[in-house]
Amino acid sequence: MKRKLYKSSGDKVFFGVLGGFAEKHNLNSSAVRIVFSLLTCFTAVIPGLFLYIILGIALKTDPMIEINYKEYLENEKEKTLK
Repeated sequence: MKRKLYKSSGDKVFFGVLGGFAEKHNLNSSAVRIVFSLLTCFTAVIPGLFLYIILGIALKTDPMIEINYKEYLENEKEKTLK
């Protein structure tokens, strides 16, 4: 099953786009950030920056992480009520 590209909620610096890309392709997020930064610098900055901002706005956060976080909060709430 192919996994869609989502923004990372845990591994992010600005929007989480590169962290999500690294998670999807099982890569080191630091290496992805370095390569993206170098490519952006060598392509006159504007295209890479524009692409990053568009993806940061368009991509959604991984729904499985949000569901697991909500379940975690519900479990913690139940523990405190006991």
